Amino acid sequence: MNVINEVADVLLLKRNKALEMHEQYEKEIAKLPKGTVQAHRSVRQTSYQLHYYCNVEKKSKKKYIPVKQLPLVRQQVERRQFLEKTLKESRKDLEVVDRMLRVANKRITQKSIGEPLENTNSHHNQQSTPLTSQQTLNQPKPPIK
Repeated sequence: MNVINEVADVLLLKRNKALEMHEQYEKEIAKLPKGTVQAHRSVRQTSYQLHYYCNVEKKSKKKYIPVKQLPLVRQQVERRQFLEKTLKESRKDLEVVDRMLRVANKRITQKSIGEPLENTNSHHNQQSTPLTSQQTLNQPKPPIK
């Protein structure tokens, strides 16, 4: 039981750190421009626009980007895309940690109450059950010698 408590403590620390990182990512994402930078070529010159979707007005928007600001805006858009991808992966990791915490808490509760621990990997320890007639028919037949 001591080991389970230690594992649960480590998982809680990892979860809290992940939640802090989520907050930092979301704050930084909110500051950065969303969308993509696209070039528009005319006969004389090329202009650049930031294309993004406005949730409030439910439509796509375009914003002109001066050539002097283009490298900075591109860098910011790439940073935002990277952070969004990292945040998405981090959410998946957080789901796994939460699942592990639920299992650990369940085991701690069962141990403290005195109930027998149930195996979380029940599919590995299942006893073989007799096959039904349909399952028997679907099994491959041994080769004839």
